[in-house]
Amino acid sequence: MSKINKYSQKIEALRALMLKKKIDSYLVSHEDEHLLENSSENFQRLKWLTGFTGSAGYLIVTLNNLYLFVDSRYSIQSKIETKGLKIKIFNVAKLDYEKFIKLNKLKTANIALDCKTISYKLFLSYENAAQHSKLKIISLKNNLVDFIWNRSMKTQNTNKIFMLEQKYCGLSFEEKLKKLLMFLKNKNADTIFIQNSESVSWLFNIRGADLLYTPITFAYSLISKKYIYIFLENSKLSKKIVNFFSKKIKILRFSEIEETLKKINNKEDKILIDTKTTSKYYHDIIKKSYKEIIYDNDPILTFKAIKNNIEIKNIVKAHIFDGVALTKFIYWLKNFNSVLTELDIVNKIDALRSQNKNFLCKSFPTIAGSGKNGAIVHYIPNKITNRKLNKNDILLLDSGGQYKLGTTDVTRTLSIGKPEENHTVSYTQVLKSHIKLSNAIFPEGISGAYLDYLARSKLWEIGKDYAHGTGHGVGYCLNVHEGPFSISKNSNIALKEGMVFSNEPGYYIENKFGIRIENLVTIKKKILNKKDFFKIETLTLAPYDIDLIKKNLLTKSELLWVKNYHKRVFKEISPYLTKNENDWLIKEIKKL
Repeated sequence: MSKINKYSQKIEALRALMLKKKIDSYLVSHEDEHLLENSSENFQRLKWLTGFTGSAGYLIVTLNNLYLFVDSRYSIQSKIETKGLKIKIFNVAKLDYEKFIKLNKLKTANIALDCKTISYKLFLSYENAAQHSKLKIISLKNNLVDFIWNRSMKTQNTNKIFMLEQKYCGLSFEEKLKKLLMFLKNKNADTIFIQNSESVSWLFNIRGADLLYTPITFAYSLISKKYIYIFLENSKLSKKIVNFFSKKIKILRFSEIEETLKKINNKEDKILIDTKTTSKYYHDIIKKSYKEIIYDNDPILTFKAIKNNIEIKNIVKAHIFDGVALTKFIYWLKNFNSVLTELDIVNKIDALRSQNKNFLCKSFPTIAGSGKNGAIVHYIPNKITNRKLNKNDILLLDSGGQYKLGTTDVTRTLSIGKPEENHTVSYTQVLKSHIKLSNAIFPEGISGAYLDYLARSKLWEIGKDYAHGTGHGVGYCLNVHEGPFSISKNSNIALKEGMVFSNEPGYYIENKFGIRIENLVTIKKKILNKKDFFKIETLTLAPYDIDLIKKNLLTKSELLWVKNYHKRVFKEISPYLTKNENDWLIKEIKKL
C-alpha cells in the first residue's frame, strides 16, 4: 500500500464516521489532552492521519475537502509530507483557522472538535468566529480519530520520575509554593488549577520521561493554602517520590480530577485558571464546581522563564559540555574523507553528545539538512529522504541536549568542501544579524519584538528576511521551546534579567540551501549613566564555520566580536579536546 493510499484510507474512514454522527466538518488538533507543544507517539493524531510531522498545526476535515493550517516554519515541509492528499495548506500568518471559520469558507452547517485537545481560549475564538458565520460548534468529549486508530495505549512512565535536586534548580518546592500562594493572594484567588505539565514539573522540582525530548512527567495540580493535589498515574512511583509527596501532597490519578473538583467543598472559593493552558473540557467542570473563575495567566510560566543564579551557573556548565560535543563533531566532519549522509550526521552528533555523563536525552529531533533540504526549516532526515552530502554543499545542523544542568539548542551551518560565493555572502549576512542581536543593549520594559527588529534590520537593508521568529525562550531541563515570551515580531512581553532564549536569524532559498546561526543567550543587567539597562550574554560555546565567513563584509567591530567569541570558545572547551582537535581549532581561529 502506498503512503498516500494509507493516509487517504484513514481520511475516508474518518469521513464515514462523520457522516454517521451527522458531522459536516471536524477539527484535528496537533495538540493532545495535555495541550503541550509535543505529544507522545500515542497521541500524535494529526501525524497519524496525514503524515505531517510538524510541532504545530490544525487540520479541518470536511466531507469533500482537507484544510491544513501551519505556521511559516512548516510551509515547505507540510507540502512535502502531505503530497498527494489533495489538501489545501494555509500559512496562519496570512489566513488563520479563526478567520477561516469566520468567513465560513468550509460552507458547512457545523464543525466538531474534541474539547479535551482545545484550550478554552482557542475554543472561545472558534465560538466567536462561528457566531459570525452561523456555524454550529459541536464540542465532543471523545476524539473521532481514536475510533478509527487501533493502537495499544501506553501507560504513563511514572517509574522514571526523579527529583531535581536544589543544587540544580536553585529553589525548593516550598519556596516556589510560597511564591505561588502569594500570587493567588494578590489576585484574590483561593485556588489554582494547573493543567500545564511543564508548570507542574517545575513547581514540584520533578522530572520524568513521558515525552521523548522533554524530561517531564504528565501531571496536573490543584493548589490552595488548604490543600495540594497532584494528578498522575501513580502506580510505579519510587519510594523517594512517594515519601516526598506524602508529607505535603495528596497523589491522585488523572481519572479522579472530575470527582475531586466536585467533591471538594469549594462553592465559596474563587479559582484561577489560564485559558491558554486549560482545556475546554476542564474549564466546564470547574465552572460548575466553583463560586467564581478568575481568568489570568499561569504565573509559573513567568516564574520559570526567569532563571535564578544557580540555574544560570549550571546552564553555563551545560554549554561547555555541549560545545565540546559540537566542536568534536565539526572537527570530525571537516576531516572525514568518505561519503556521508544526513543520517550519518545525526548519528554522529547524537553519539558525541550522549557520551557526557550528565546527558539525559536530546532536546528535540536533530535537524540535519544538506543542500536543498537545509531550506526546510525543521527538516528531520529519515530513511526515505536521507540525502548524501555532496561536495560544495552546505549543511544546516540544529541540535541540542537535555542535562540536569540545563537545556541546550544550537545551530551551525557548515560547508562541505569549498563553499560557493552565494553561500559565503549569505552566511556572512546572517552572521551580521546574529552579531547585532548579540551586542544588543536596551532599557527595562523592552519586549522581544525590539530584538527581533534589531536582528532582521541587517538583512532588511539588503532585501533579505526569514519567515520564522528570531528566538524562543528555553526551559531549564524542560521544553526547549518555552514561553511566555519570544523574540518575534508580535511579542509584547517585557524582557527580564535571567531569561534564556535563542538568537537564530537565518536565510533560506527553497530547493537550494538554508542558513541559520543559533546561540543561546541570557539577559544580564548593565549600568549605564547610573541607570539600569540590559545586555546580552552568549551561553553557547562552539566555533562558527570560518570558511563561510567573508571577512570583507564584516565591520571592524563585527570581526572583533567573532575573534573574541572564538578566543572564549577555545579557553572554555580546549581542556576537553584531544591534541589533534585543539591543533585544528587553533588553525581555524588563526584564519580570522
